[in-house]
Amino acid sequence: MNEQAIQQGVRRAPHDASHQSGSFPWVLLAIAWVLILCTVNLSDRLNSAVSLDFTAQLKVGTRLVSFGILAVMLLWQSTSARAMAVSKCLLPLGLFVAWGALSILWSPLRNVSTGQIGSFAVLVLLAANVALFWKSAASTSLVFLHLSLALLVLSVSMTLAHFLDANTNLGARDQEAVVHSTLAAATASLGLILLLGARMVWGWTWSRVLVVPGVAIHAIQLYLAHSRAAIAATLFVCCLLYLVFVNRHAIWAGLLFFCLAAVSCLLLDLGLDFVDSAVSSGTQFAQRDDYDSISNLSGRTEMWEAVWNSYLESPWIGHGYFISSAQGELEVWYVIGNWTAHNAMLQVLVSTGVIGALLFVWGLWRPVGRMFSALSSGNSNHLLIRFVFVLACWFLIWSLFNESITGPLQPECVVFFVILGLGIGSAITAVRPQTSHESVEPLLNQPAT
Repeated sequence: MNEQAIQQGVRRAPHDASHQSGSFPWVLLAIAWVLILCTVNLSDRLNSAVSLDFTAQLKVGTRLVSFGILAVMLLWQSTSARAMAVSKCLLPLGLFVAWGALSILWSPLRNVSTGQIGSFAVLVLLAANVALFWKSAASTSLVFLHLSLALLVLSVSMTLAHFLDANTNLGARDQEAVVHSTLAAATASLGLILLLGARMVWGWTWSRVLVVPGVAIHAIQLYLAHSRAAIAATLFVCCLLYLVFVNRHAIWAGLLFFCLAAVSCLLLDLGLDFVDSAVSSGTQFAQRDDYDSISNLSGRTEMWEAVWNSYLESPWIGHGYFISSAQGELEVWYVIGNWTAHNAMLQVLVSTGVIGALLFVWGLWRPVGRMFSALSSGNSNHLLIRFVFVLACWFLIWSLFNESITGPLQPECVVFFVILGLGIGSAITAVRPQTSHESVEPLLNQPAT
């Protein structure tokens, strides 16, 4: 059966796949909901090493409970062949978590390092359990539905708050903001991409209901958040989704449309007044403010220089997980604080050193290698794995300008590790589909990158 037939077969059975909810534990979906919704900051606590307000206590409590539940679920299945295969695939990320926990010993802000590496450990456990309990397209549909709903609920709440409460500004970039622009932008961007993916790739029944209102709400929030990186990543990945899963020849149609539009503009707008107005409006939107120009990447060049110099002070072991300097404080933009690096790899380097960076890269590469191996197995799970790679492009772009999954636990982090778990589960099944009467030994002997 060729790839087109497989894709059409998946599209013809969206209803059945979306209603086999019993094949995936509800507790994992509940944990994903809780982790996504409990992300809004009501005050700046990243630099606090003493007290926690109610919101912080809620976050700590939910993550501790989540950690316990996820650890018990994984241990309960630890003797199965699938659990061993999942653990082997995620072992490097587990070693990265262990190194991050060890870095608490030399961290100047031990409470901060403990909280952040604890959150990262919860996400790794979540990915492991999602991979362990993934079974079929029914599981994929259910997980996508709940992720899409959770992100949509968060987007609706933040967008309404923006218009109803003067203190809520989705474009705010100071750390005291109720909703930081990066959180709002990432939530809207990923929510939009997941809905379009559900509709274009699988065509599930529930996506027909959510795609139009969901995309509209996410698009409004994305505009209000005013994040250039998020907008660029969203447009790129949406185009990539269309080219990979819908029509690979669409690029030629797009070029033809662009040429026809350009010719029409020249014929209908001889003075190029409309073009000048559009370019001017686009430039003002991109520049945002006079002090926030594109040339210095919104001040990130100054941030990267300061963090790099701090990294050179402790290149091998770093300053402690999520810590940017030996003293726990770094002056950037005339403000002293425990700044994030605004770049994922630089964040890992400055906080965990070369040792942590190597473990982190290894931890991401091993699942990627397993998924690449699965692509040659001739299994219909190619759709999910290919979507994982397309979505990875979004995280790659986003991580160039933000700490992404290495930073505080945000909705984007939950989405990343849940999708990673789906990809791992699909890859393990694709390499060797297992039945209840099949020997477990061949599964464990599959080569891992």
